[in-house]
Amino acid sequence: TMPVVAIRMEDPVAQSKIFVDINENQKQIPPELKWDLYEELYANSTKETEIQKYMISRIGKHLCKSFKNGPFENQIKVPMFGGGGHIGLHQICEMINKAGFVKTNGNFRRGTVEDTIKFAADRIDQFYSCLANYLPEEWRKKDKYFLNHNAGIKVLTNLLRDLTDGAIVTKDELENDKKFRKEISKYLSPLINHFK
Repeated sequence: TMPVVAIRMEDPVAQSKIFVDINENQKQIPPELKWDLYEELYANSTKETEIQKYMISRIGKHLCKSFKNGPFENQIKVPMFGGGGHIGLHQICEMINKAGFVKTNGNFRRGTVEDTIKFAADRIDQFYSCLANYLPEEWRKKDKYFLNHNAGIKVLTNLLRDLTDGAIVTKDELENDKKFRKEISKYLSPLINHFK
């Protein structure tokens, strides 16, 4: 539900003043709130760009709340959930969006919207879990260390995109949890060794 205010006036001058006041003094909503609202706004949309924003919003929230002891559990600031982590919902969503995971031919796009959300959130969680499990001390430092900082998450999300585009992690490996974890661990091991 989104609140809307309507003002009924007869006087066209008063209407014009209100219109000008609103358009001169308006403030953008915080980006976290925008990504939070996409879930509600676009839940029943048939437009592809809106469906993608809906899925990405759900994936970001899923990463924050659905994986018990997952790397992003309670670390993403989601207005709907209250509290706050050190990573903004808009930051994780923008990274997922730019990586193209859920675009029509995206690496994580599946037959249905729900399947896509579940699959994408699962693969992102597995990728970052590998890093968090092998580098727990570094991961716990949150934004005080590169791995779990917005800049690190951005670089690592692009790495995940590159690993899963079919040239390195095969389609068969991407589809199979065990094979995916094995391949991701193999390709992340030089990076993990570097940070140890």
